[in-house]
Amino acid sequence: MKKTSNIIIILVLFLVACEKEVKIPIEYTTPKLVVNALFNTDSLWDVEISASRYIYDTNPIPLIDDAVVKILDSEGNKYELTNQGEGVYTSSTEKPQTGKTYSIEVNHDNYENARSTNKLPGGIIIDNIEWHEEVYVSGDLFRKINVTFQDSQEKDYYLIRMSGAFWEEIIDPLTGLSDSGLVIHPIYFFSQNAAVEEINSHSPQSSISFIDELFNGDQYTIDLLLYEFYFNNQPEWEVGLESIYISLSKISEEYYLYQKSYQKYQSSSGNTLFSQPTQVYTNIENGLGIFAGYSNSVDTINIK
Repeated sequence: MKKTSNIIIILVLFLVACEKEVKIPIEYTTPKLVVNALFNTDSLWDVEISASRYIYDTNPIPLIDDAVVKILDSEGNKYELTNQGEGVYTSSTEKPQTGKTYSIEVNHDNYENARSTNKLPGGIIIDNIEWHEEVYVSGDLFRKINVTFQDSQEKDYYLIRMSGAFWEEIIDPLTGLSDSGLVIHPIYFFSQNAAVEEINSHSPQSSISFIDELFNGDQYTIDLLLYEFYFNNQPEWEVGLESIYISLSKISEEYYLYQKSYQKYQSSSGNTLFSQPTQVYTNIENGLGIFAGYSNSVDTINIK
């Protein structure tokens, strides 16, 4: 047994000692515009424009501040967004409207012009939230939240996010004095619901996505499981969790595909040695990124 252990130790040391950075030859590709915009009725148009770079390029990502960015709707209206610096373009008063189809056009002298089209899904409302103080799952203690909503007769895609307001000690950098204040953090959770993608059901996420294939046109309840440690008054949180914010969004199919691929990318990035490379979904013609709409409903659970 001792001889076997020594062999294993020597093998591990050999592998570590032989570790070497190897750059795999990857063909150079012409940089493209990167367009990122997730839009809804609650906000002005907000679009981020940058440029792609070669995989081995260590320079900062180029932010584009001299592009011409235009939004067009299904009724023929068109307006140009204003650059705010650092690659951000916004509208002055215009907001997306539910049920409308929108297109974006991004023009720049040094890059191929990019465009995309997406529809803002219909509205969604959280009908009810049930809060269970404590539940046991496979012997572990969790807090359970049931979220109920009404699905439409169409094929719908959903996204649930969760965040919390935590009391924390805040130190004034000028005076060094400390005080208590509420700080918003993502809350990581998971679901055992059959509608939820497998990638989300086995590891905690700050969001989960799913389709209505199991409940099309019906009222539906999805369960969310939170770890018990959120409700323990850990020292760094001082008083602990004050409120939980639950955001239920009806998202476009393109947003769903982007969210699904991005979660797979995050899951695979932590194990680059054995995991397969994951391509993040894009719906930008002649470019990269995502242009997609969503409707949102938010409810609050006050813990205290």
